[in-house]
Amino acid sequence: MPLKIPFRRHPDYILGYICIVVTLIQFAILKYWYPWPSFCMDSYNYLDSAAQSLNVNVWPIGYAKLISFVGLFTHSDTALIFVQYFFYVGSALYFFYTILPLVSFAKWIKYVLFIILFLNPAMPLISNNILSDSFFIGLSLLWIAQLIRLYNGAQSLLLLFTHSLVLLMTFSVRYQAMFYPLISIIIIVLCTMPVWKKWAGIAMIVVLISGFVIFTVNETGKDYTVKQFSSFAGWQMASNALLAYSYVTDRKKVPIPDKFKPLHTEVNHYMDSLHQQSSYLKRRYFTTSAFFLWDIGSPLQTYSFKIRNSRTQAKRMAAVGPLYNQYGLFLIQQYPWQFASRYVLKNMRQYFFPPAENFVEYNSGKHTVRTVAQKWFQYDSRTIDKRYDITGIKLFTFYFPLFIVLTAILFTLGCIGYFAFGWKRLASPQFTRALKIAILFWIFHFAFSVLASPIVLRYQLFNLILGLSFALPLTALFLAKNERPTS
Repeated sequence: MPLKIPFRRHPDYILGYICIVVTLIQFAILKYWYPWPSFCMDSYNYLDSAAQSLNVNVWPIGYAKLISFVGLFTHSDTALIFVQYFFYVGSALYFFYTILPLVSFAKWIKYVLFIILFLNPAMPLISNNILSDSFFIGLSLLWIAQLIRLYNGAQSLLLLFTHSLVLLMTFSVRYQAMFYPLISIIIIVLCTMPVWKKWAGIAMIVVLISGFVIFTVNETGKDYTVKQFSSFAGWQMASNALLAYSYVTDRKKVPIPDKFKPLHTEVNHYMDSLHQQSSYLKRRYFTTSAFFLWDIGSPLQTYSFKIRNSRTQAKRMAAVGPLYNQYGLFLIQQYPWQFASRYVLKNMRQYFFPPAENFVEYNSGKHTVRTVAQKWFQYDSRTIDKRYDITGIKLFTFYFPLFIVLTAILFTLGCIGYFAFGWKRLASPQFTRALKIAILFWIFHFAFSVLASPIVLRYQLFNLILGLSFALPLTALFLAKNERPTS
């Protein structure tokens, strides 16, 4: 039977009103503590894209379009923070009421889930950043909730169409959503609906995502003279490879393709100097996964200036993006063991203990913002400040990683028990189908994060929310099974 959002007469509907009141209170406290939003390097890229009405840039353009949309009505920073925070809350409510019918076997879960979604201290704080995170998490919650409804019998073409639109928006906001379309297509194929509807749903996804990719490639070629979907992907590939290659002391005598020789020479020269250092530079390298991406002295940065000496970061990155992608793959093929042991295993550890990053340092530790932020938000000066300092708080450096580890353990063991030891007899088929979606997401998310993506706490929040949303019911089923009298 298709899932339905509870109406006013439903006893749990009151939780929606409580959520709105709690959210308004939290927002008021947030803006008292932090009258100005927090900025980092990525923030200025988004603001540049919005200010120049760009269709492509280093990061996906979706969040910049949100800034531009809000800018049609007001350039108030408080209004933008309000929109992105309340978009998350609205999406979380949709997800909340999607999950509630599935976990009716344990009434206490809805209250804990309410706390996770609406009293989570990470969400107001990350929403106060000029970053895509809260918007992306909101879109991801909408996306996963729609999938749960589709898999549990909802068959309307309207839902399939809105799902494809949400998927397109999510795909345009962060590269981490690159595997989302594949999950959607798998679930639609498994849905019990007429074949023509399945094909219609898949066709909408393929057409919209392909159209966005083609548009982005063409716009990149027009603006930066090099056709590619993402220049950042090439930089990320090269950076991942260099993190592993930096541990190689006995380098192979292998033929280097001519197109790589100048870059490879610069890389080797840099690695030789890096291994001889015991200074701040080397310490920073060993603790920062994005070191080769952004450090101004890294060979990726210095070589990009030689290829295209431009102060515009996007133009430099686009000019060498394809080359860096090929070079990164070349190094990984030559040193697969080092890549597996030094990059993949390190990323696996970081997956469960991600750096807190923005959660422990307001405005990157600065009291000023760049000119583009001052102009867009119409500040009187470039100086900003806060009333509350989160520096040194262990909530995000210790307890949140602990939650991630515990969630992963509970979720994994719970799934094993659910399918291997018959716990699913205590739950509904609808919960089983929803759980399968969550498992599929975790597998894809883990593989993508460990093999290709930088890992920080804000990138793990949606995965943590989704994991807890199913780890708790699985724990309840375990407790219920042990409480049942044996025959």
